[in-house]
Amino acid sequence: MTPTEFTAARLRRLADIERTHFWFVGRRVLVASLVRRHWPSPPVDVLEAGCGTGSTADRLTELGYRVVAFDMRPEGVTDLKRRRPSALAFRADAVSVPLPDGHFDAAIALDVLEHVDDRQALSELVRVLKAGASIILTVPALPSLWSFRDQAAGHRRRYTKSTLEELCASTGLTVVSCGYYQCLLLPVVMVSRWLGRKRQAWRDREDQPSAFVNAMLTPIARFDAWAGVHIRWPIGSSLVVVCRLTR
Repeated sequence: MTPTEFTAARLRRLADIERTHFWFVGRRVLVASLVRRHWPSPPVDVLEAGCGTGSTADRLTELGYRVVAFDMRPEGVTDLKRRRPSALAFRADAVSVPLPDGHFDAAIALDVLEHVDDRQALSELVRVLKAGASIILTVPALPSLWSFRDQAAGHRRRYTKSTLEELCASTGLTVVSCGYYQCLLLPVVMVSRWLGRKRQAWRDREDQPSAFVNAMLTPIARFDAWAGVHIRWPIGSSLVVVCRLTR
């Protein structure tokens, strides 16, 4: 396989995971509900930090938002621009965003902060937002779940509700709502992480479940995300926070 063929194959695999994996499907349901509830009506300018292969940027664009997206890894940006040549997407580090101050009406960073200096990255997002702008953040929860899976994904930390809220407040954001999601599937995650500490093969199954397992867990993840907007889950493997910049 040539380098070009390898890159194309990797892009297809990453895009397939983002499109079909039960965890990503549930997160999309959750984000869509929060966008409808908390963001201004389009068209407004939105920044996505850590866009991956661009599935969220695609959906926000379909809803009418003017999206600018970036990611540290080149694969996702390449794939996004291949699908939509007009997409405003570029490669950048979340802790040093090459964009002007006070430009965006909203921002979103889905499972980004755990990979970087979170205070610096969030301060950069705050810098490019207008006063009154809304931001949606998701992060992995429960430090007790730390495993080889986190190390393989390049995580630096997992969060508690209080540490996430304190981080947001320290960068000048007002927390509108903060809560857990992926509650219903938490027992599955706990077993997966425990087994993943024993064998790498079990760790990798969480990223690439069989088609049967994925089909079985997807509706549960969808319901968990939908219900989480209306009720407060007591615990979950991930956290989501909506903040507003009130300067």
